[in-house]
Amino acid sequence: EAILSLDNALALGALVKHLPEKQRKKALSLGLLGAVLFRVVALGFVTYLMENLWIKCIGGGYLIYMFASHFINKAQEDATENKTIFASCWKTVLIVELTDIAFSIDSILAAVAVSNKMWIICVGAAAGIVLMRVAANIFVGLIAKFPNLEHTAFLLVGNVGIKLFLEGLRLDVPHWPFNVAAALFIIYGF
Repeated sequence: EAILSLDNALALGALVKHLPEKQRKKALSLGLLGAVLFRVVALGFVTYLMENLWIKCIGGGYLIYMFASHFINKAQEDATENKTIFASCWKTVLIVELTDIAFSIDSILAAVAVSNKMWIICVGAAAGIVLMRVAANIFVGLIAKFPNLEHTAFLLVGNVGIKLFLEGLRLDVPHWPFNVAAALFIIYGF
C-alpha cells in the first residue's frame, strides 16, 4: 500500500500543482475524502472486482488515457506555449476523484493478492490513504524543484494502467517488469 500510495501521491501532486495553494489543499482534501470512499466501496466489492475483470480494463484504460493525454497535451503546449492545463479547481477535483477510483481498484486488488485477511487489507488501505495525502503535498514541492517528476507521475500512471488493463484481459503478466519500469521512471524524475 505504501509503494502504491507513493506513486498515486506523485500523480495527484502533478494533477493539482497548477492550483494556488489554498485550492490545491482543497482539491487534495476532497481527493482524500474520495480515496477513503472509493477504497471502502472497493473493499465491499472486492470479490466482485476479482470476478469481473472488465472493471480492471476500464480502470486501466482510464489510467492509460490520462498518461497519453498528459504527453499529447504537453506536446501541444510546447508547440503553442499555452500553459492552461485545467480550467478550474472543481475540474481538477473531478480528475483527482476519477484517478482515485482507478487507483482504488488497483490498490485493493493488490492488497488482496498479498493477504486474504480483511483486517490487514483495511489497515493497509487506511495507512496508504494517509501516506498518499501527506506525500501529495510533498510531491507538489518536489515537482517545482524537479520538473521531470511531473512526467514521472504520468509514466507511473501509464505503468499502472497497462498492468491493470492486462490483468483485466486475464493475461498472466509478471509484476517485476512493472516494478523495474517504475524504479527507472523515478530515477528519470530526479
